[in-house]
Amino acid sequence: MTNSPLHSKPDVQLHVVMCGSMSALAEMESLADKLRQNGFRVTTPAPEERSLDWKMLDLEGAVARKREFLNDYFDVIRQGDIVLIANYRKHGVDGYIGANSLMEAACGHALGKPVVFLNSIGDQPCQLEARAIAMGILKKLIRSRCLPFLQIREVADEPHRTDDRLSPP
Repeated sequence: MTNSPLHSKPDVQLHVVMCGSMSALAEMESLADKLRQNGFRVTTPAPEERSLDWKMLDLEGAVARKREFLNDYFDVIRQGDIVLIANYRKHGVDGYIGANSLMEAACGHALGKPVVFLNSIGDQPCQLEARAIAMGILKKLIRSRCLPFLQIREVADEPHRTDDRLSPP
């Protein structure tokens, strides 16, 4: 990955595309603000998806609308430099990754974009797949100085998980 935007300080502002559970949109926006303060261009998910009452749509309508949201964000990922999965705690799982986030991470990976997770990947059914496409965990990459130009302080309030053993799928 010698051409990766993460290995040297670029001449242009890096575009971070943030993905995560819509229930954590406020946390993602807060994190996006911190990243912007550190010189990054950041795109977060469309708030319209969170406010949509999916139960009011029939299955065909819901599928069509979901397809629009996914395709639109896949286009954003295509234009970005880095995919950051904001995997906060959800459903009792630290480092939770939902179906959309995994799809968006896979899209970034397939497009050759570095995929970085905010927190350690939690014990969940897609843990193996998420680890297979992850470049790493943001906090660890900063601490290990793998991203020497990132001077980000307090990227998240969630404690860092030190147990990185893979749980069985």
